[in-house]
Amino acid sequence: MDNTGIGAWIADFTVFGSCLIGGILLWKKHPFGYVSSAGLLLLICISFLGLIPFLIVQAIIKSSPIDWVGIFVVLVFGMIAIIPFYKYYLRGLREI
Repeated sequence: MDNTGIGAWIADFTVFGSCLIGGILLWKKHPFGYVSSAGLLLLICISFLGLIPFLIVQAIIKSSPIDWVGIFVVLVFGMIAIIPFYKYYLRGLREI
């Protein structure tokens, strides 16, 4: 495995671990769970929105077909984060 692969694994496990801890704290109704939930949802939304252009550009650079199934899966998982982020946080900004 090259160094970029190790960096991706470290980033993935860091994000996964922080979301897991934040979710458990939110589930237990701990105040830090509520505080961290907006940032964690934003982190997940940004990472999924950044992954889709990366998959397209990578296919263009390598002259390989675009992985539409992979992009669809990323969109589905991204919607799981984007919908609650909009429902609980962005919609509330409009009412201010």
